[in-house]
Amino acid sequence: MPFCFYTNGHDIYFWDLGNYPPKKVCGFPTRDDLERYQYIRKARKSLASELINTNIAGRDYQIASIRAVMEAIEKRKRKFLLVMATGTGKTRTYIALVDALMKGGWVERVLFLVDRIALRDQTLAAFKEHLPNEPVWPKREEKEITTDRRIYVSTYPTMLNVIRDEKNVLSPHFFDLIIVDESHRSIYNTYQEILEYFNTVPFQTKVY
Repeated sequence: MPFCFYTNGHDIYFWDLGNYPPKKVCGFPTRDDLERYQYIRKARKSLASELINTNIAGRDYQIASIRAVMEAIEKRKRKFLLVMATGTGKTRTYIALVDALMKGGWVERVLFLVDRIALRDQTLAAFKEHLPNEPVWPKREEKEITTDRRIYVSTYPTMLNVIRDEKNVLSPHFFDLIIVDESHRSIYNTYQEILEYFNTVPFQTKVY
């Protein structure tokens, strides 16, 4: 039995046995979520030997940052903070990290949160340049959320509207990796609700 749920009728806890301690979640996973969790549990490889694509992020400090996150992931840590100055290649670092985690079998779906539409468009363009074979959301002029992509790039207000919509199709367990850009400006107060909603196990990393 890889997973266990327990609830008092109000709060729900999800326990990934043998990997992570019980954690309070916002709702039950779908069957697709559970099948993905089980697949990741069986398929993931050691990240110590996973190569970083230096064509995406090849500077020494970028490689060191990615390697530090991957080492901590294997120690079952869930939250990470990368502090990088403007112009040091934050987006390329994030993309190289996503690439390594996907190749290592630890991640299948990624949410990248930004605070402005201009940053969303820049990030989408960067993912299309460096990971052209990974399906992204949104495509040009696409407004409705869909569940068939691997990489999602969204502003905070857009994603907040998605999870508050009564027709929301994204379960609290939909994403394996959440990257929060410019977190010092955006993840508090109202937009904290997004991170509380997508607060799941067995594996979810938040990079701030």
